[in-house]
Amino acid sequence: MIVAMAVNTIFLMSSFILIQQMEMGNSSQSIRYTSEQYLIQEQCPSDLKTKIWREMPHCNPRDILVDLPLPSHLNTVQEVIPPQVMAKRCQGVCAQGNDYHQCVARPEGRFNKTIEVLLLDKNGNYKCGETQVEFHESCKCGCDLEATTCSAVQFYDHGVCKCRCQDIRAHQRCIHYGTKQKFWDESSCRCICRAEMFKACSTGFVYDGLETCSCLNPKGVSSTTGMVAASSTAITLVILFIATLIALMYVMMQNQKLKNDVKKLNERHRKTSKEWSLCENADP
Repeated sequence: MIVAMAVNTIFLMSSFILIQQMEMGNSSQSIRYTSEQYLIQEQCPSDLKTKIWREMPHCNPRDILVDLPLPSHLNTVQEVIPPQVMAKRCQGVCAQGNDYHQCVARPEGRFNKTIEVLLLDKNGNYKCGETQVEFHESCKCGCDLEATTCSAVQFYDHGVCKCRCQDIRAHQRCIHYGTKQKFWDESSCRCICRAEMFKACSTGFVYDGLETCSCLNPKGVSSTTGMVAASSTAITLVILFIATLIALMYVMMQNQKLKNDVKKLNERHRKTSKEWSLCENADP
């Protein structure tokens, strides 16, 4: 009896261990299968390369579903019917080696098309309406942002399809000396106060979102600005006066040096003439 129980126990334990090993093997195979997303081939035939390039979804106008948003100026409308329409939009792969390039519509390839819709208000009433939906008819692989969108204080960086600020030093100063109150605004190219710093000012005061990030008295600001301008003008005049005085002193010193040189030459000439006279008188 005891022997039979021992044999059964050993059999059950062996079965349990075998099941565990099978489950571990299946789990490892499943993980290995899901982790290997690509089957790599050492040789890639030229005809296969041509086939892959030919079947690639290139950048072209394609039919896609476009959402129709609720009218922003009509608060009573709760639904637009249909909520989506089919429109031609530029879609596809741009395999040009530039991650910033996208499949975008050419400037001359964009046009708006009128779409008729039903507008359902909150009372359950339907109204007829229409809206404009953008369609694309020609596409390109490139930047969606054009150089004409950059402002006068920006330049166009075609490599990253972005408008950058021309004043790089001001940008660096804002980042280096900036506080938690300010940040560099790429659209205006200025170091301005953060939105959370905005505060409602009392009567007679205005919020300064560029320099102090606080409420100021406009009259005080104007007078301070005038004082700063006057001080700047005075400093400029003082600098010009000092520069003129230094220039005059330099000219006077050079003139005096020239007079001294001329005087020395005259004395040397007289001395030489006297020596020649003595020599002539000494001759028999």
